[in-house]
Amino acid sequence: MRHAPAWRTAAALLAAVVLVSCDSDDPGILGVGDELGRTALRVEITPGSVLIPWVGARDTLSASVLTTAGGTASGFTVNWRSLNGGVVTVDESGILESRSEGTAEIVASIQNLSDTAVVTVTRLPASVAIPSDDLLFAQIGSTALVNAQVFDALGQPLDSAVSWSSSNSGVASVSSSGMVTAISEGFATISAVARNARAQLEVEVDTGVAVLEVDVESIELDALEATAWVDVSAEDVLGTPVQADYEYSVTNSNIAEIVGDTTLIARSEGETTLTVRVSGTSLTRAIPVVVDQKAVAVNVYQDRVGTTAALPDTDTLESFVEFDAPVEAFDANGFTFTPDSLDVSWSNSDGEVLDLYVDSTRAAMAIIQTLTPGTSTVVAELDGAADSLTLTVEEPAGLTLEVVEDTLRLFPGESRTVRPVFSSDAETDLCCGQAVWTTSDAEVATVAAVSPATYTVEPSVFIDAQGPGTAWITATRGDLQDSVFVQVTQQGFNITVIGSGQGSAQDELALISAAATHWEEILTGDLPDVSVQLEGGACEEGIGPLDRMVDDLLLVVVNGGTPSVGPCVTRSAEDGGLPAVAFVSFDAATLTGTGSGEALARHLVGHALGIGTIDAWRDALDGLGSDPHFTGPAAVAAFRNLPGDSEGATPVPVQDDDVGDPWADYVHWSEATLGIELMTGAYVSGVDQSFPLSSVTAGALTDLGYEVTPFRLDGFSLTPPPGLEGAATTVFEEAVWPAAFRLTADGEVERSAAPPR
Repeated sequence: MRHAPAWRTAAALLAAVVLVSCDSDDPGILGVGDELGRTALRVEITPGSVLIPWVGARDTLSASVLTTAGGTASGFTVNWRSLNGGVVTVDESGILESRSEGTAEIVASIQNLSDTAVVTVTRLPASVAIPSDDLLFAQIGSTALVNAQVFDALGQPLDSAVSWSSSNSGVASVSSSGMVTAISEGFATISAVARNARAQLEVEVDTGVAVLEVDVESIELDALEATAWVDVSAEDVLGTPVQADYEYSVTNSNIAEIVGDTTLIARSEGETTLTVRVSGTSLTRAIPVVVDQKAVAVNVYQDRVGTTAALPDTDTLESFVEFDAPVEAFDANGFTFTPDSLDVSWSNSDGEVLDLYVDSTRAAMAIIQTLTPGTSTVVAELDGAADSLTLTVEEPAGLTLEVVEDTLRLFPGESRTVRPVFSSDAETDLCCGQAVWTTSDAEVATVAAVSPATYTVEPSVFIDAQGPGTAWITATRGDLQDSVFVQVTQQGFNITVIGSGQGSAQDELALISAAATHWEEILTGDLPDVSVQLEGGACEEGIGPLDRMVDDLLLVVVNGGTPSVGPCVTRSAEDGGLPAVAFVSFDAATLTGTGSGEALARHLVGHALGIGTIDAWRDALDGLGSDPHFTGPAAVAAFRNLPGDSEGATPVPVQDDDVGDPWADYVHWSEATLGIELMTGAYVSGVDQSFPLSSVTAGALTDLGYEVTPFRLDGFSLTPPPGLEGAATTVFEEAVWPAAFRLTADGEVERSAAPPR
């Protein structure tokens, strides 16, 4: 089934009549032949006339067979033909196709019966086009001719009349030829119509200022009192220049001020906004304004404390001098500016001669330190302008170097800072001295700078403890040198070894530090830290003054002649009475000359720990004057279990040194019984294996109040080992002193019952 197009004036049935063979006896079908004379028949085409609106369009005709009685008959074959096939063709189904404009007759026939329909092909308007969608007038009375083009349904141009109209003829009128005229300000719609096709044009009439133009997007002034000129102009909606009045304003006249109508003058650094307005309208333009002074010249100068006179750009200074170097900058109009935010670029020709530090927040000033002899030039540059200081550095007269710390006790992983102190004939504790730092054993302790090399107000260094042992950290500057002795021990009982600062030397410190480490490996308990304040020389000449916290035991080493040892300060009775501060004085050459220097150093540290020197030792003695012995239960038990011949003695025999001083006797084990055990007073000269630290001495330490582990105890027997039986022993002569002071329960230092030295 086909349907006729919408433009058809009447609907047509789109079914072609198809004839099929039929039975002549069927009462509903009229026969032909001889029956034609008795039954009138006719053919009718619907519709009788057809209008086709474009070339190439199609339509459909249908034909019906009617009886004289007005009924419809079926079963007939319709033959279709066009009498003007150059205009319209028709197929066997009655389908029409237009070929060209014109008129054609279409005939439908059934045998000798026929009918004719008239088909007209003519192109009709389907669309209208106007070249523009809108039209703008800037003046009343202005005109514009608008052309409209008509097209058929196939988009082909068509010569057809167009009718024109305006939706608001009071704003814009239009003539029959498409001439549009501006009447007053406002909006109107112009329409062009051809048959049922329509096109529209929007018209605006605006005679005011439509555009405000400024010749700059932003303004930057690089000097105070610098000026800028602003050119402004106005245009109508068509872009035609028009005359207008303007108003100017700034948001902050302290930054930039308006002079006249179009001139700005810079007053101070900062940002503001210039606004231009067309008078009587809301039409404005906002222009950012920045006043940022640029340097055309700079001046860098010395600014030393207490100096008011101008200092030269080329100067000679001593090392260890620190001063500020500010920068003055001048803009193109000669105004000075030195804000902290100046992006000054600094350079230093020789970093070994001068140290240059610039804070990123205050780049307009550098801090300069004079380091080592030589000449260096510092240059400050800003915006392409530059200035410089050339300084020659000389060492001050009488320069000395001293490391603040003499000795350090550290644990692995612990760090400590030390610094070199430089002095000269004119001044002590000079600022900012630099030295070259080295370590004697990097596996024990390393050294590194605290601050970056660019600036060190306090040229301290980190000493980092690596592993157990001792090392010397040395600071060197030219021919000057000083060191700090570092002792690294594991956590537990800690014997901190320091030099007295007067005569202490590397060999003595090394021997005592190694000996202290040996004792630390069998002492496990941690004693409470105590604060000790001691005047200089109170215990022994050259010791002190002291004012520090003591962790377990502080052992002060003095380089002396005849060996001397003993506690200086013991803890309070409530705190066990064990030594807090002790001293040992000896000459390393004396000990090492025996061939058993390390063992004899351990012997001295044993006295410093309290063997023979504190009240708890004397309280455990019995049989003084006849059969002196030590009655501490742990020492006695260890003595009983010693291999060899103990001759049935249960107390531990003690040597009666008979030096005539009751405070110096009974401080060793009996050498007659225990031979060369560590804490007897005898040794075999030249034998390195002497002085074993036995379980008897470990037991005595337990009796004195220490916690002890047998980890580093030496094997010991009352029977001398092969090679030593019958060997001649040498009495080790040392002065053993009891504690001169003790701490009270309140932490105060008071003199003990021992006689003053």
